Amino acid sequence: MIGPPDASPAAAGVLTEPAPWPHRFRDRSALHGIAVALLTVAGGSSIVKVASMAKEVVIAGQFGAGDQIDAFVIAFVLPSFVTGVVAAAFQSAVIPTYVQVRDREGADIARELVSTVTVWTCALLFALTALLALAAPVLLPLVGSGFGPDKLWLTRRLFYLLLPLVVLTGLTSVWGAALNAEERFAVVAVAPIATPLFVVALVLGTARVIGVFAVPVGMVAGALVEGGLLAYAISRRRVWVAPRWTHAHPAVRVVLRQSISMAAGSVLMGSTVVVDNAMAAMLPAGSVATLNYGNRFVLFLLAFCAGALSTAILPQFSALVARCDWTGLRDVLRSCLRWIAVATVPLTALLIAFSLPLTRLMFERGAFTPEATSLVARVQVLYLIQVPFYMISIVLVRLISAFKSNHLLAWGAAINLAVNVSLNWLFMRWIGVSGIALSTTFVYIVSCGFLALMSWRLMKTCV
Repeated sequence: MIGPPDASPAAAGVLTEPAPWPHRFRDRSALHGIAVALLTVAGGSSIVKVASMAKEVVIAGQFGAGDQIDAFVIAFVLPSFVTGVVAAAFQSAVIPTYVQVRDREGADIARELVSTVTVWTCALLFALTALLALAAPVLLPLVGSGFGPDKLWLTRRLFYLLLPLVVLTGLTSVWGAALNAEERFAVVAVAPIATPLFVVALVLGTARVIGVFAVPVGMVAGALVEGGLLAYAISRRRVWVAPRWTHAHPAVRVVLRQSISMAAGSVLMGSTVVVDNAMAAMLPAGSVATLNYGNRFVLFLLAFCAGALSTAILPQFSALVARCDWTGLRDVLRSCLRWIAVATVPLTALLIAFSLPLTRLMFERGAFTPEATSLVARVQVLYLIQVPFYMISIVLVRLISAFKSNHLLAWGAAINLAVNVSLNWLFMRWIGVSGIALSTTFVYIVSCGFLALMSWRLMKTCV
């Protein structure tokens, strides 16, 4: 991205007084916007994540680390993979384009953009759902390759119950992206609380009757309520929530092009989760459940911290890039990275030191045994090492998305997938299921280095 040439008096060789205040004002304004958004999202997300952890505790106590959770995790892998790809693609594509269209052409045109994108999203999501339903008899035996016939049959039934999440989560991603672009962060942060609340209620109330099926039923019910909340919130912004084709604005093509690039990267990066669970299914029974319990707290931490940061910084980065304020962008980026390093390194060290008691506190009750606690704690330690690298990577991903250079993320994801598969085979032969967690940490270290290099190259071109 090349900005306008420097036509200032200083560039012409005329001595002038330093004028740092305008830049300082813009930098402080951007940082203030990030800070306010971060606190808003973190506050809402903290409530949701506490409810999510309560959900995991209830599920662990009810079902332990046995065959039912193995089956549920494998059943959820493919729908969550697809929804993750769609969510990442449209959020990263919609927000920068929406901000640019709103600032240059007005709010009404930006709202029409969201309505038109919703048409494309619905068509894509229904097609993907139908494709997953048809492909289930082939895909599930591949992902759950170590499962017996009864366990695979349970997995397939759970899978079909989870399929509505593809459409529901995809639509809430588009609506949530538009609300975040308008800096309406609170409702987007709090709405997901519906899912853990419904799951906890159904597991406690019906698990003795319907078993593990209570979990997918609760998830779909929660997603319906979340979608309703976001639909109401965005309709109050005068955005038509039902699919509605308005006109073929050029920005629609930009969103679709960026979405395709981001989706390619998300497919490759999301494949690492599918690969991890598929390879864990090759190990002794309970390995899939152990791997996922070991990642629960880390995902909670990353979703709380990285999710809030990611949501807060993308609109600010997008606005700075749209204004070609390269000095402000560099200063904001440096401040973000500095504070991430200061906050996450000591926190990670502390959590690693207390991994075993933390795991015991969260999970060891009911069907969850002390032996399972010990193994899960070891997996958790290896996952925790990734935290600083993951947080830095999130900032750099959002920076690249603000530049609308999502094709770079696809290349990085391809590298990550190759590293992940290779290291999984190496490490799982060495230390079993813990090796898959160690491989994931190495993937994020490699990813952080690649994203730093790509970000440096993008920033180097800005003058």
